[in-house]
Amino acid sequence: MSFKGIILGIKIAGKNVASFTKRYLPQIMVGAGVCGFVGTAVASGKAALKTKDILDKKDEQIKTIDAALQAANGDNTYTEEDHKNDIKIVKTQTAVKLAKTFALPVTLGAASTALVLGGHHILGRRAAVALSAAYEAQKKLYSYDKNVVAQLGEETAAKLRDGLKIDKETVAEEMKKAEEKAEKDWPEEKQKAWMDVPFLFDSVSCGFGGGWHESAYSRWCKIKNAYQASCDRLQVNGHMSVNEVLWSEFSHSSVTDGDHGWICDPHGYGTDEMQWIIDAGYGDIPIQEFITERGYAEYAEKGDDDGTWITFKVRSGDISKLYNKINDRKRAKIYR
Repeated sequence: MSFKGIILGIKIAGKNVASFTKRYLPQIMVGAGVCGFVGTAVASGKAALKTKDILDKKDEQIKTIDAALQAANGDNTYTEEDHKNDIKIVKTQTAVKLAKTFALPVTLGAASTALVLGGHHILGRRAAVALSAAYEAQKKLYSYDKNVVAQLGEETAAKLRDGLKIDKETVAEEMKKAEEKAEKDWPEEKQKAWMDVPFLFDSVSCGFGGGWHESAYSRWCKIKNAYQASCDRLQVNGHMSVNEVLWSEFSHSSVTDGDHGWICDPHGYGTDEMQWIIDAGYGDIPIQEFITERGYAEYAEKGDDDGTWITFKVRSGDISKLYNKINDRKRAKIYR
């Protein structure tokens, strides 16, 4: 084998070792920490045995010093001051010996604890990354399945989920059936009624615990976070009312009579986008524009420091009944 071949083999082996170490670093750290705890126990046992000898020697030295004081019998050859100084020296030397004796087990214990905690931290971060990736994949799969159902119909989508093959004619026929069924089942939804619910976000309505602050940036962040949190809850719960938004996000009592709000069907048959209109001091703008950097800059310059009007665009009907209706029929279209 040539010299270059040997060097190449060493490089490949080094990369494999580095890759293995990086992949199993948490397990290696935890294993090393456990071995370190075993070493700590052994070192502590040895230190404990040495401790008895050190303390016995200290007692002997103190007895010798006390005997020297008694032998002096009050003369100036060995005074009380000399006796106290010698006792201090003996105690100091004993403390130093004990510190040296227990230095190894203490160091091993601290290092082992750091290794175990470090490995646990890395495993926690990896688990969080894996969970985030799984959540994103689930969202994409949910969106894909929803589009398939909306465009091809539930029957065709069910066949695709089961791995059955379908031809183009079948797809076209199923799409036509789905459209006809949607037209038949949901005529009242085509002209669904909307209503505007105004709300003033200020120090009076949201003063204590509701997120109001004199800083324009803090108010902007509160509205942005409230909108994003409400959208997430809408996705999870399937439907959400204005009263729930006001109570959970702004700590404000309900302002509407009835169950007005939005619907997001978890089965993917129909959905509403949460629409908020913000009075930013230079005209009403959608929440999607308000939560941008440009939206904040204009709000900070022209916004009213006394309060911000938020207009919620919601369904005028009872969303809980309609939500149950959607779940019962398992079919709806996305209406805009």
